Amino acid sequence: MSHALRSNPVGNNIMNSENQIMPRKGIATRSTHGQQRAVLGEIGNRVKGLSVNNGLKKGSIAAQSRKPLVRSKATSSIRQAPDAAPQPEPSKPFSASEEIEKLNAYSSKLLEVDDIDAEDADNPQLVSDYIKDIYLYLRFLEDKFRISENHLRNSQITGKMREILVDWLVQVHLKFKLLHETLYLTVAVIDRFLQVDTSISPSQLQMVGVTAMWIASKYEEIYAPEVNDFVVIADKSFDTEQMRQMERQILTALRFDLGRPLPLHFLRRNSKAGFVDNRQHTLAKYLMELSLQDYGLAHCKVSQLAAAALCLSLKVLQDDDTEGWTQTLAHYSYYDESRLRPTMCRLADLVLKANDKLADSRAKRVAVARKYANKKFLCISALPELSGPVITELAAEAPL
Repeated sequence: MSHALRSNPVGNNIMNSENQIMPRKGIATRSTHGQQRAVLGEIGNRVKGLSVNNGLKKGSIAAQSRKPLVRSKATSSIRQAPDAAPQPEPSKPFSASEEIEKLNAYSSKLLEVDDIDAEDADNPQLVSDYIKDIYLYLRFLEDKFRISENHLRNSQITGKMREILVDWLVQVHLKFKLLHETLYLTVAVIDRFLQVDTSISPSQLQMVGVTAMWIASKYEEIYAPEVNDFVVIADKSFDTEQMRQMERQILTALRFDLGRPLPLHFLRRNSKAGFVDNRQHTLAKYLMELSLQDYGLAHCKVSQLAAAALCLSLKVLQDDDTEGWTQTLAHYSYYDESRLRPTMCRLADLVLKANDKLADSRAKRVAVARKYANKKFLCISALPELSGPVITELAAEAPL
């Protein structure tokens, strides 16, 4: 289903800019018989080459960042007392009629909202007749495959271990030049697996992480890295046969269900509904990637996370052309601003912590902030607005 989503109408221009396939030099399509790949260089467990562009010049990115996106005509290692393993409740069969009833609170007949799909009828690739049903089904799937709150409470793995792993995987993902979807699916696979299999030891966690990225790559990418690429980038801490065995263990635990929706799917829909520009959309992506490392947000619904990230982005980058969280956005996202505020406060707190780490060259676990300080991402994490009153006031409300 992920491939079908990539060709749907959700933010057509956004997807074109996000999902351009970049050639990965050095990753061959055949086995190298144990030799180190050229793409890996001297990479070990610490992926180098990430740097912060502090020489930000005013106006250098203004032209490209303000182009409107066309509508497509935390962590805690404290263990609790042993308890029953957290298991998601059984999901009811999907019923379109029941889901449509839930929409009555955001009915376009009661609110003044735009039909953002009205101009897409002539383009069969945008499936405007089915797009609303598609997103109803995605909301069903996010409930079916949800992560329980504090899902590591009976595991040997702590929230801090998870944070370190995700930070490293962000660097590996950047090194391999993989799609955004691959990173989100990787973290989703890790959390869903650790939720049902509490036997994983800390020494196995890195192998779980790279195996999850290998699985996600084969699911999302056209040209996925080979198993030996992941073994080498992990300093050969395990071999290919161990990775294949872990792959079988993960897929069996997940019952081969990899169709959990991603925050990006909902963000693109929301960005289309809000008619946001490239800079606002990129800031929302930065906020969502910051949340990947935060154990306290792992259980958050992906649709809610996407809505909160965009709502906070609109507040931070408020200008004369920004209307904020409109009735149209509330209708298509299913969330009004009051429901999003607790999540926005948590995201604002993550931003302030990331700002402190960016200012410290010796700081650890800052891969996402350094990634988005690059010109490719509009130097979004270095924006002065991210230290402004909107962020600081919301962060003050975040739970300790």
